[in-house]
Amino acid sequence: MKRTDKKVQRRVLMSAVAVLLILAGAFLIFYGFRLKWKENKVQKDLKNLYYAQLSYGDEEPPPGHENGQNGGVNPGRPKPPLPAPEEPILPGDEEDPEVQFDFSKLKPIALLSIPRIKLEVVVVEGTKSSDLLYAVGHFTGTALPGEKGNVAIAGHRTFVSGQFFKRLDELGPGDTIEMEYNGNHYVYRITETWVVLPDETWVIGETKESVITLVTCTPPRSTSHRLIIRGVLDENP
Repeated sequence: MKRTDKKVQRRVLMSAVAVLLILAGAFLIFYGFRLKWKENKVQKDLKNLYYAQLSYGDEEPPPGHENGQNGGVNPGRPKPPLPAPEEPILPGDEEDPEVQFDFSKLKPIALLSIPRIKLEVVVVEGTKSSDLLYAVGHFTGTALPGEKGNVAIAGHRTFVSGQFFKRLDELGPGDTIEMEYNGNHYVYRITETWVVLPDETWVIGETKESVITLVTCTPPRSTSHRLIIRGVLDENP
């Protein structure tokens, strides 16, 4: 084979590789935009459903809170025990290829906002992989906003979608976490942050005072530990 022919083949091969790289990059960009569009759409639909429930009185308290007043808020009633999770670990950013998203199975129960990081997101009941794809999730059996006890909420940080808690590490004592639940507004003031291992589920356990606990993975792009943000209900916000 002539040297000229080899040069031509090399140029053709390099051109083909370049085209493939461009196509791969374009696909990743399109995929990212599509995920973000899907996330925004699901959040919008969840918010509309949440407000529709309030308007038409269809709000049902999450499991374990059926007998309380005001959507389950009943400070004088003993709390149900925290249900044992299927796996004794706090949920992380692991991608589950088997997860099937079904909007009809999502139950929006509250709105969470954090002014410091410009976050506003719908909270759904449950912390399964399907719950956390496009929302943040309330640990079933823990307190509800305004109740005595621990309102525990999990969210992704560096997952392929639902990265609502990606800036949680920027928060510190004094910052506020706001919750809208059943038409009422609650403000929690952050008192401490710390890091635990995934099996340290005591962080979402019962407390004597009204607190909120946010759970997400740390460090970024790792599931080795969990970042915990703890806030106390401000009685006079």
